[in-house]
Amino acid sequence: MLIGPHAHVNGAEIGDEALVATGDLRLFPARVGAGAEVSIQRVLHVNSVLPTAAALPIGWIAVGDSAQMFPPKAHDEISGDPAHPRLAGTVRGRRTAQRSDRAAPMSP
Repeated sequence: MLIGPHAHVNGAEIGDEALVATGDLRLFPARVGAGAEVSIQRVLHVNSVLPTAAALPIGWIAVGDSAQMFPPKAHDEISGDPAHPRLAGTVRGRRTAQRSDRAAPMSP
């Protein structure tokens, strides 16, 4: 595996011979398959899996298991999907929290 400068790998699993390049972001518990390429300014979202030998285009976002790839500026399309793996749900122990869960108080 090769991880470039300024890449943010926060609790993600990176497969053998995978490339994670400059400015990339991997969110817990994302997984990058063996031989996959994640280059310049790409995001692998929370709970997402980039399959073995897959390549994520420059600036794109990968969401889901197995990851669906979205072009830059597709934020509305991504957040409008009710199955979208949300960070708040992961923090609270749920794999797919709904948008309304964001305002709910956190459990002690």
